[in-house]
Amino acid sequence: MTPGQFYRHEVAGPVLVQTVVPGVTVEQFLQQALLSVPALEPEELGTVAANGLTWRLVAVEADGRLQAIAAAQALPGSGVAGVLLAAVIGFPYQREALLDDLLRPALEVFGS
Repeated sequence: MTPGQFYRHEVAGPVLVQTVVPGVTVEQFLQQALLSVPALEPEELGTVAANGLTWRLVAVEADGRLQAIAAAQALPGSGVAGVLLAAVIGFPYQREALLDDLLRPALEVFGS
């Protein structure tokens, strides 16, 4: 598994980032990264099953940008310890495309 990035310039958007955050659980990561920032009001988008993992989805809007974050615990025996993280960043009017056309397909192959 290799972390990757996709970037299409449209006045700095949308952006797709995939990485592994070692040594934490999904809950710990979301608490530290999102839920502990008072200025952000995260919107829980539920869970998505993809590629044998259960991804927790959260969205936040900050500085005129929409950030949708998907986090899943790496499977035991996968050789990865920590949280698989995929995030898309774009404009709020791109919400449907960011989630359906970029993030969800990325989850289907992330970790393969």
